[in-house]
Amino acid sequence: MVRFQEESGSYLDLVGPRGILVRFTYGLDVPKPTWTHLYTLSGDLLTLHRPFDHLHHRGMMLTWSDVNGFNFWEENRGPEVSARIVWRRWLERFAGRDEAWVAAELDWPDPTGRPLLRQRLGFGASPMRGSDGAWLFQVDAVFEALDRSVSFRTPPVYNGLGLRLARSMNVKARILNSLGGLGEEGTRGIPAAWCDYSGHLDDGGGEAGVTVISHPRNDRHPVAFHTLSKQMAFISAAPTYAEGRELAPGQAWPLSYAVVVHAGTPSAETCAAWAADFSRRESLLRG
Repeated sequence: MVRFQEESGSYLDLVGPRGILVRFTYGLDVPKPTWTHLYTLSGDLLTLHRPFDHLHHRGMMLTWSDVNGFNFWEENRGPEVSARIVWRRWLERFAGRDEAWVAAELDWPDPTGRPLLRQRLGFGASPMRGSDGAWLFQVDAVFEALDRSVSFRTPPVYNGLGLRLARSMNVKARILNSLGGLGEEGTRGIPAAWCDYSGHLDDGGGEAGVTVISHPRNDRHPVAFHTLSKQMAFISAAPTYAEGRELAPGQAWPLSYAVVVHAGTPSAETCAAWAADFSRRESLLRG
């Protein structure tokens, strides 16, 4: 059973049989709604929330640092540049025996308060079929330009769905993509169907990690990944890595990704099977 646990106006947890799987922090006191805490099934925390070296890294984030010149990724860049993503309302929820998911509406206003984008966001948790010690987190988003054109610009190259992982995971990290590329050099900036980041957890947590998967319905699939293991433990699915994305007024841009949270270090064959499973799943956003 996956269920919800909420502190209204602050955060929403998706909770599995053994504890919290993920926390979505969305209160008006935060500059952007993010999944601040991501856990393995055994309760080990995989993400870093506001580490001292990058205070704007808030666990797992879906955001950009240059949208029409406004920065929704970094924070405290000045009142004319820094912008906030604002949670507006929950649209729909479902909690069943093996899965739970929720849909929300978010606004991306410029620093004057005038909305640039409206975002529908769906996310949910379910078991990873046939894999003990793994669960699947699905993220679906639709970005819609309102009354003016919107430009998701690059560089920076890392924008998209980014995860700042536990500090210990950059020690002897194993980074592997669907093409067989290894490490930063073999995976960074290279379009792939999936990319796995596995490493060691402190405090006796053993090996664990995440496999980030792009859905074939994405218009930029396979997707380029930005990976770091020397400076920090970081991975992002970055659809604007090589080229920005332009939206005309009223145009929508849908994206769909999965993050398989797992114990151990999975083989390429296991990651490929997870990607095949995700490719058969529909979007959580209805209509």
